[in-house]
Amino acid sequence: PLLQLPAAAPLGLEPTAAAEGPAAAAAGGGGSEGGGAAEGQLQQQVDAVQGLLAAAAGFGLEDCWQWKPVLDGKQLIELLSVPKGPMLGALTAAVVDWQLAHPGGAKEDCIDHIRQLHSSGQLQPAAAERGKGR
Repeated sequence: PLLQLPAAAPLGLEPTAAAEGPAAAAAGGGGSEGGGAAEGQLQQQVDAVQGLLAAAAGFGLEDCWQWKPVLDGKQLIELLSVPKGPMLGALTAAVVDWQLAHPGGAKEDCIDHIRQLHSSGQLQPAAAERGKGR
């Protein structure tokens, strides 16, 4: 995976406000002063999400969850003569990582990258995958 992030509270909310839920945060905890703070937090959330959407669009990733890998398992097996198994999974993950890093990249460039990764031995199956079937 390209990024591994821990679980987090909703964007822009303090941990206590997140624990109370969005309705409590929007209501400001019942106090009149809290309403302004909650409104400010809500605006921070909106600004953060809009910033993320703009960044995704700027990098050409706005619909990346809908993409299919430019090389599927059958193509990787044919291209690299690898059997089905954990290494094929690692290669497929590397293809997806490459696509995310190069949204407009050519399939041939991805093939070159994957061949280089595979031949250099830099790519290893995930430890969790290696333990399967034992």
